[in-house]
Amino acid sequence: HKQKMQDFTLSISVFAFVFMFIIVAFLEHDGEPVQPNRELVDSAAIKPHDHEFKDFRFVTFGSSNTWGVGLDDRRKAYPYLLSSEVVNVAIPDSNPDHPALCAYSMIGDELFDVIILEYFFNADSYLVHLAHRLRYRFPKAHIVFLLMWSPSQIVYKGEGSNRGLSVKTIMEREHAQPHNYQETFEKIFAEYPDHGAWEYRLQSEVKEALDKAVSDVNGHVISPDLDHNTLVRTMRKFKGLHQHDTVTLSEDGHEWVTRAVLEILRDINAQKGERYEYRNWDGTDYCRSWFTDGDVSGMRFGTTLALNEFNAHRYALEMKETAWIDFVNPMTKPGEVYIEYAVENEAAPESQRYPRVRVFVEGTYDTPEGVEINPNQRIATEVGRTYIGTIAPGGTKIKVDTIEFTKQPFRITGIIVTAKDELKVDNQLRGQSIREYVESVKRF
Repeated sequence: HKQKMQDFTLSISVFAFVFMFIIVAFLEHDGEPVQPNRELVDSAAIKPHDHEFKDFRFVTFGSSNTWGVGLDDRRKAYPYLLSSEVVNVAIPDSNPDHPALCAYSMIGDELFDVIILEYFFNADSYLVHLAHRLRYRFPKAHIVFLLMWSPSQIVYKGEGSNRGLSVKTIMEREHAQPHNYQETFEKIFAEYPDHGAWEYRLQSEVKEALDKAVSDVNGHVISPDLDHNTLVRTMRKFKGLHQHDTVTLSEDGHEWVTRAVLEILRDINAQKGERYEYRNWDGTDYCRSWFTDGDVSGMRFGTTLALNEFNAHRYALEMKETAWIDFVNPMTKPGEVYIEYAVENEAAPESQRYPRVRVFVEGTYDTPEGVEINPNQRIATEVGRTYIGTIAPGGTKIKVDTIEFTKQPFRITGIIVTAKDELKVDNQLRGQSIREYVESVKRF
């Protein structure tokens, strides 16, 4: 009899627990149940590059997510889940301008079947140009645009401010960390409950650039479904895709992207390209960047420049007075020259700001007075890039003069020379320089 009572009590307890769980689930979000994200629940079943497209040639261009920022092992990022032989040329915290100018230097004469572009937050006319260059070179390749919105783009407008508070800001206020990210995420929706006060924000010029790039090259788009009418539900459904910073992808997020890419390739019955289906590049370029690897081998520069790792895995040639760098345009035609440098937010404390400089290129005919550069800007990247002149084939010298002195040195991270007159996007644009082309598509 005592055993029967214990069994009965246990049955009642289990029934009560299940009943309460169902009631809580239905009370969430205006009385509708919150369905678990089965894709995330089952994500552990992913096996790296174990799929029918494993022999395809993949190349990935992008920023921090494609590079694998925040993961304990970069090999868990989606490019390496897609293919063990992937060519991943992503640059952390970057814009599409560098690859647009340097696509040839970055991937050379290699051939690819699938091209992935991850420039969502910072898409601009350079993304359009990059997409055009890649489509010209790879007419039959499958170009996929990874548009991973994040909670950082969603703001709460309920505090009497037009600017509102982003989810990222709220999470920082709550001191979100990896160990309490999920709990903190749920907590903020209890404290900011008005669904109508949440708004998704994407700059109109960014959307225009994305739309044009995708349309112009007949690209495919990957993006988690975003229901603007139920933003809270959407964020809760996909919260596992991001790390606690609400921006970079988590391991689950990278696995989600991997599955999405494979699903697109299956839907379109993707085929491996043949060698004859590729064109020569629209124009060569020559780019040297030592920002992430510190490799300045073979370069000649003055004694007032010194290579320094100023942050973890971030390198620059540092100067505090006049400096020079020897440089060569190896092409047979004139080349446009750009200098790359570390930047700081203009609102940063004076002790962190960089000095303004003036840069001269020996032998240039369009910028004889030099170009002034202010490295303190309102941009969300680590590296700035400025056009400094057009040079003839052969050797030249770049000279940098400081205009002011600050506690921080001017930090040079790379030099670019790209063909001036071989842009083959379409018949109307042939003969334009890259700089002229980018200006022509800034407003669509």
